[in-house]
Amino acid sequence: MTRLVVLVDSERADAYVNSVGYNLRSRAVSEVSFVHVHGFPGDERSRTPSDLSARILSLVIQRLEALAFRAEYVDDSGSVTVLDERNGAITSEAVKRFWSSANVRSISFRNDEIHYRDLRAFMRAVRRKDRDYLVDITGCRKRLIGDFVAMGLVDDLRDLRTFDVLRPVDFKRPWGSLLHELESQPTPEFEYIDLLDNRIIVECARAVVVRAPRFGLAWAFAVALAVAGLVLNWWFGLDSDTAKWVNVLAQFATFAALAFVFFPPRSV
Repeated sequence: MTRLVVLVDSERADAYVNSVGYNLRSRAVSEVSFVHVHGFPGDERSRTPSDLSARILSLVIQRLEALAFRAEYVDDSGSVTVLDERNGAITSEAVKRFWSSANVRSISFRNDEIHYRDLRAFMRAVRRKDRDYLVDITGCRKRLIGDFVAMGLVDDLRDLRTFDVLRPVDFKRPWGSLLHELESQPTPEFEYIDLLDNRIIVECARAVVVRAPRFGLAWAFAVALAVAGLVLNWWFGLDSDTAKWVNVLAQFATFAALAFVFFPPRSV
């Protein structure tokens, strides 16, 4: 089962409805965690917890249930719009069928307020505890995205996703950008992108590994064994059992060091 970690940084619940709904419908999600990060260096407004994660959790559940059970869109002011063919691409019953497949009431929801200094440790704990997880940063501030990409490079964080709407957003009719409308088009008008799954990130990950101290130690060990093998060959001769074993170890260490170049691990 999958744990979905949603980073929240906005009071607008619409920023999270699509990504949460998409994952509930397409993955075997058992838990959704809404996480708000506070205490950014130099940001006085985020010095202390604000319970934003709890507010967003409540609003997202409210909106998902309104869509699934009543085919209603609830905006930030609490106004309700009934969704049907008059203001959308599909009927009210189709809207309810679409969102009811998210099965919101079977999911475990939680929220966390995390200080910025504890963010890396928190994400490492997620990675260790949950073999199948996904991190959604759709509603995350830009300055935090760099931190998550860095954790992907050096901490083996994976499945870092963002929900991109590929049509212009009509703020007078915001329900037009909901998932059921985007999927009802001949070509879906959204993408759910893994930010770590591209050529540049992979190349940067390889460069990080090559420059890492562990890689340097591997090369130093390989060179030391090779030198030891040469000395033992000269001292005892090629038929010495000791020299043969040192040569074997030196060759293995050399090949292992080369493997770090062509097949670098993501965790260093």
